[in-house]
Amino acid sequence: MFLSGQRSAEYVKGKVPKRGIYITNTLAKAAFLIFILFSLTIVVRNITQIYNTFHAAEFCSQKTKGYVTVPLNNVNSGRAPEGADYLAFYYATVDRYNGILMAANDFNYDLFEGKMLGEAYGQDYAHINRNYLAFNPIYAPDGEQIGDALLSDAHVNILLPKSKEYRRDEVRERGASWGNSGDVNIVLYDDKASDIYSYNASTGLGGNGALPAPILVVKEGDLLDGLFIEAWCSQGAYFLYVPTDDPYAELLPILRETGIDAATVSTPTVAATFDKMLHHLTYMLMIWGVQALVLLIGLFCLILFGARLYCDNYRDRIACRLIEGHSLLSCIRTHLVLTVLYYGAVAAGLLLLKLAIELDYNILLGTFLAELLITLLACGSIARKNLYQIVKGAEA
Repeated sequence: MFLSGQRSAEYVKGKVPKRGIYITNTLAKAAFLIFILFSLTIVVRNITQIYNTFHAAEFCSQKTKGYVTVPLNNVNSGRAPEGADYLAFYYATVDRYNGILMAANDFNYDLFEGKMLGEAYGQDYAHINRNYLAFNPIYAPDGEQIGDALLSDAHVNILLPKSKEYRRDEVRERGASWGNSGDVNIVLYDDKASDIYSYNASTGLGGNGALPAPILVVKEGDLLDGLFIEAWCSQGAYFLYVPTDDPYAELLPILRETGIDAATVSTPTVAATFDKMLHHLTYMLMIWGVQALVLLIGLFCLILFGARLYCDNYRDRIACRLIEGHSLLSCIRTHLVLTVLYYGAVAAGLLLLKLAIELDYNILLGTFLAELLITLLACGSIARKNLYQIVKGAEA
């Protein structure tokens, strides 16, 4: 509106629009472009995550039928100090309700980073219990299913992917610092033959939520802690097989006995957690999508306005060159060069800033090509109109 007002005011005074307005328009386009790049990057990733979460939900709904989570109600919290009650809850349910632990925070997908946290920070550990090994079979390189026979009852058990065997010493050193015995039982598994699923809407990306060759730590004995159990419950990483019409009523005596009934007021199914995540992602898509749409409309208007400004500023020159037989591209070469330069400046500036968000520069390329097309069409139309007026003897 400001630019349009300035342009109209100069026409009233009988002047050709100033170059300063054209420069201001270019700067405005650069600002819009940056915000569009941010918004569309999030939109594209959001759509991808919705697609992957939807397929993971379909896969997990059958596999986890009858399993429920034990979330925390942070508003009405009745948790005991240091989470000791959650440790008691774990021991009371792990065998009785086939409690399955799969905590893979390192593989949580970050919408802004555009990658899983493990990729961003070089961490690729996940925590499981023995029930998980029966629920989600994992195979040794010789084809044997990993179970009690390959696990130690006295030492820390870590399942190392065959593809990461070169990290054996690093893993052994890290595992030795966790257990009281100081020794580590490392079991190799065939990560090509074993699909490691998280069964969690927040972890994994693609492949029905499969994790890419995680290093698996079997949590038991000294490695268990009430605070960890509390955190895993809040993340939906610990789920129980309670195939009844009212799982909460079934678990309520244990919840009361362990003192966490005030913190856990419902036990949604594992499938319900995926539905909740899909609802959240759809809401985020709506917010970022509307923002991107508004910005795209704004950029489109600025592109048209910039093309008109340039053609009006140099209408006589462009008309003469067209009459002489020059192509439209050669007539608006300066405008196109400036467009390339400001796109290059935006890209270079964002790369130098090293922002926390990982941007998708394919979007920048797409926007650049779209602007060139719009500019050519708009300048062609405006130049022909100006040429027609000059030929008819209109005032330049």
